[in-house]
Amino acid sequence: MSNHTAEELAIQILSTCLLVTAQGKWHAHFQFAAHVGWIEVRVRPSTHNYDSGEAPPPAAMKWATISGLNPSLCYSRPTEEDARQNLMKLLAWVQSHLDMGTTK
Repeated sequence: MSNHTAEELAIQILSTCLLVTAQGKWHAHFQFAAHVGWIEVRVRPSTHNYDSGEAPPPAAMKWATISGLNPSLCYSRPTEEDARQNLMKLLAWVQSHLDMGTTK
């Protein structure tokens, strides 16, 4: 069981997205959809020129449902612990895009 709240984990995910983008290899896009209670992260190579008018390359994408804020729009209504587990998995995936000084 995690001691971190969903809010703390969401902030860690956003912070990690900023770090991933700052390292220059990837652009990590963070989106919080409050109406359905989910967080989505898309990761694309940083080499894409968004001003070119060309479609960006396909993104690796993961999302986590964190609450049933609007039950009529939610796909699921996780418990608090399920929400934390979902967010921890998303955080681990985003962290996998960090360059920790190792070669791949």
